Amino acid sequence: MVFKLSSSHKLTNDRYPVVYRNNVRFARPPPSNSSRSPSAEKLIVEFMEKAWELPKPNLVISVTGRMERFKWPSLRARYDFQRGLIAAANAT
Repeated sequence: MVFKLSSSHKLTNDRYPVVYRNNVRFARPPPSNSSRSPSAEKLIVEFMEKAWELPKPNLVISVTGRMERFKWPSLRARYDFQRGLIAAANAT
């Protein structure tokens, strides 16, 4: 399943995005030395459960990079990449 941000989401900056959905604020906190700060995975799962009302996922795959610098050769290539991620997730 591939998720995209809708126009109801607001990003303050690239480093610490703040997302609002159904009047719930989700943000990644600044890095700290505290061992009690939540991980990115926990924040993603919390967002999926509270904002999108989805069940807790068994697997979270993070694809990082700067999309504005990467141009897909075709929509088919992007679709194949997404299908490959889903196939890898189903194989684990």
